[in-house]
Amino acid sequence: MSQLQRSASSRTPEGHTGWARRLALTAVAVLVLLIGLAAPAGAHGEEGQQAFEKTATVTFYDVRFSTTELDIGQELTITGTLRVMESWPDHTLAAPELGYLSINQPGPRFYVTERWMSDTFTPQSVKIHKGATYPFKIVAKARIPGTYHIHPTFAVHDAGTLVGPGQWVTIADAGEFSVPMELATGETVEMGGFGIGNVVAWTAISFVIAAGYLAFWMRKGLLWRAFPVAEGRGASIISKGQVKVSVAIAVLALLVGVGSYAYAEVTTGPKVPPQVARVEPAAAVADPLGKQLKVHVDSAVFQTGTGRLEFKLTVTNNSPEPVLLQKLQFSTYQAINRDVAAGSAAPDPGELVAVTPPGQIQPGETRTLTVDLDGAALAQQGLLPLNEAQVRITGLIFFTDASGQSAISEVNELTTGILPKY
Repeated sequence: MSQLQRSASSRTPEGHTGWARRLALTAVAVLVLLIGLAAPAGAHGEEGQQAFEKTATVTFYDVRFSTTELDIGQELTITGTLRVMESWPDHTLAAPELGYLSINQPGPRFYVTERWMSDTFTPQSVKIHKGATYPFKIVAKARIPGTYHIHPTFAVHDAGTLVGPGQWVTIADAGEFSVPMELATGETVEMGGFGIGNVVAWTAISFVIAAGYLAFWMRKGLLWRAFPVAEGRGASIISKGQVKVSVAIAVLALLVGVGSYAYAEVTTGPKVPPQVARVEPAAAVADPLGKQLKVHVDSAVFQTGTGRLEFKLTVTNNSPEPVLLQKLQFSTYQAINRDVAAGSAAPDPGELVAVTPPGQIQPGETRTLTVDLDGAALAQQGLLPLNEAQVRITGLIFFTDASGQSAISEVNELTTGILPKY
């Protein structure tokens, strides 16, 4: 027997227990210290997505929030348009077939009451396809006071949740939250608290059983058991009485589970299984102007020294009216033409960029435009994949004419390679 084994075997169970308790208290103290030093998370989860997920899957634009301040019980309406990109990365993600419209929020701060796509009520997942554009509307009722960053989202089956532009919204500590609902029995209940009593009661019963079982095993500590195991006496740790107690607890837990189900069957009224209806909202019809413009992206060159991204595209205007490049959008990042912003009373938020040569593209004219973008800002938002296997960028290009018609084109309708210039 080694000296370490003789030393371990010479210790009394009381010595083992005291040593284990001291070690456990030290571990708890360290854990409490680490929790106290932890700072609250303030980042957005979408920042962790890769560039192609944010730019080549679903793009939200013209997103509007009805208000930034409201009381409890009042409604927030989010409107806008989402486009399932034609350049969807089929080589990486499954083709888009099912999608679900919702909002991204830090917990149940809002209760979503309505979801609309192309004027179709869509409470469930809907059928979608590449290249389709859908106007949307989300209505959400305020629940919990505070200031929160809210985003519209679109979850695509096998691809995950894709996030649109966000807005800080403040819910004042005033008003009352209420969601009345009529049951099949004719009874009207308040959905905000319906069934909470049963949930609390059965959770408390389960907790008491679990806490009692935990206390049963913790009454002598746990770490001291490591010494008998090290000495090869692991089989002696658990007694026959402890096995009987464990079996009794398992039987009790099973009875509680079966009993709770039986109780629900007896005390609740008629039940209707959750219904599934796969609707397919109609994709928006392309504006006539879009059919009369031919857009081709010639190059995208990233200047490594200055951090600028030089974007060149050739536009042919086959419409009877002059057109103007309004903006470029990559995910939630918008680059607004300075000429458009200068002539607008309420320009879209985003970076103001220079488009050369400036001015409108006349009917029948073909013009090559150069757009100077802040590549560093794109990279900071994770939209410029300079260190990924495919150094490409995808987005939307917006044009407008004097009559107010608009046209939207994807960047080449495919992803465009970025050429670094050193």
